[in-house]
Amino acid sequence: LVAYTAAKAMVNSISKNLALLLAPEEILVNVVSPGSVASEALVGWARSVGVDDSDGVDPYRLMEAIAEHFGHSSQLPRAGLPDEVGAVAAFLASRRNAYMTGANVNVDGGSDFT
Repeated sequence: LVAYTAAKAMVNSISKNLALLLAPEEILVNVVSPGSVASEALVGWARSVGVDDSDGVDPYRLMEAIAEHFGHSSQLPRAGLPDEVGAVAAFLASRRNAYMTGANVNVDGGSDFT
């Protein structure tokens, strides 16, 4: 966890500095910080600890397993979906985002509140 949080802090710091450096060129630099997202890796972990059903891993059951095994979860009672993170990334990379730079956008179901 120490290495992960140090690397995440570095990414945020570099992005802020790049946003400042590239602002005169109108180049936007932002970070997306996803929380517990039902990615292939997280779903694989959930299956390894017995969270599964015939239709795959339910995002509500996935969040319950995260809370049970890691002691924390998000404020929302379910894991995020990859498309939910993708929608934020797509917005940030689109022409609709014309004025946001240097931001760290948490797509984490409120897990940074705890």
